[in-house]
Amino acid sequence: MIILSALISFLIIGGFSLGLILGNNLKNNKEIKMPELNPVKIYKEYKTEKIEQEKLDEKAKIMEINLENIENYDGTGLGQKDF
Repeated sequence: MIILSALISFLIIGGFSLGLILGNNLKNNKEIKMPELNPVKIYKEYKTEKIEQEKLDEKAKIMEINLENIENYDGTGLGQKDF
């Protein structure tokens, strides 16, 4: 019950703040832009960023293994890591 009342109070304060901002912009003849919240678009952007980050992490891991192999090289294949 306490969580519900806190959530409702945050929604009321947020709506009041948004109303103040939009009313001030309307008073000053500024263009009013409503935020575009498209959950599908947001999810697709998140997914592509996550895939790109995974690719970068894999490349960094391979680079790290290569550098360790260079440091561990002693003329033989001993101590070399596969990637």
